[in-house]
Amino acid sequence: PPFYALWVLFALVGIALAPAVDRAGARRLAALAVGVAFFAGGVNAYLAVMAMALATGVTARLVLFERRFKPAEGVAWLVGGPAATLASMGLFGYFHGLGGPKMKLGAEGFGQFSADLATFVNANTSSRLFGALPMGGRQYEGAAYLGLGVLALLGVRLVIFALDRKVDRRRLLALAPLLALIAGMFFYALSVHVTFLGRAVLELPRLYALLGELTSIFRSSGRFVWPLHALLVAVALSSLARFASRPWLTRGMILAALLIQVVDFNPTPAGPHPPHARFEAFKDPAW
Repeated sequence: PPFYALWVLFALVGIALAPAVDRAGARRLAALAVGVAFFAGGVNAYLAVMAMALATGVTARLVLFERRFKPAEGVAWLVGGPAATLASMGLFGYFHGLGGPKMKLGAEGFGQFSADLATFVNANTSSRLFGALPMGGRQYEGAAYLGLGVLALLGVRLVIFALDRKVDRRRLLALAPLLALIAGMFFYALSVHVTFLGRAVLELPRLYALLGELTSIFRSSGRFVWPLHALLVAVALSSLARFASRPWLTRGMILAALLIQVVDFNPTPAGPHPPHARFEAFKDPAW
């Protein structure tokens, strides 16, 4: 399952935010992004698509906005992320038998396995301190509760922003491709039935009709909320940079956030499936 490799998304967000002081540093970041994207292609199709998008955000920043490479090398890096991911998926057989008469790639459920607009603060059964907020019966695929410790650090970040009101516009512009791709994935995570606390607030059937079978192939759209989840964690941790001159304070804040997170976390949540559930045998002829 992709849940065991979520570090891939956190790693790519970290790479995307890391500074590149020279061309050699930019090459290291681009190579790391492409390498992680290649790895993701061998884990899970959902994870591969997300990793491919994030790796593209990394290279777009370095090539188009920071101009770290000459044109030919820049184009190679821009193509590298998608090419590495697709090559990895091909090596692991994702595309074997495509178009065959008995091959069925999609399944029902698109619009149900989605993310709710309140997913970042909806603990569901993951918190000892808070009860679950309302959500759809199959929206567990879009669960993205940040945890009390991360939410506390995000609160600190908002206070810092309100006091300083400083925005590095050049850096924000360089991150525009990454932010746009993450926003697009979050939009898809909300699916055709956009919900808030389990109630539909917007219907988009005509828009998603244009995607055809893709919506049934990637029916668990809620999973595409994970890149934004990783970015919010990174933004929360960025609040510590404000106190870099006082290491004792940053360490204390990290420790406090960690303790809050551990106290809040419920390690034995009730899963979406009963404990006696069994997987059916693989009956599709493609196997």
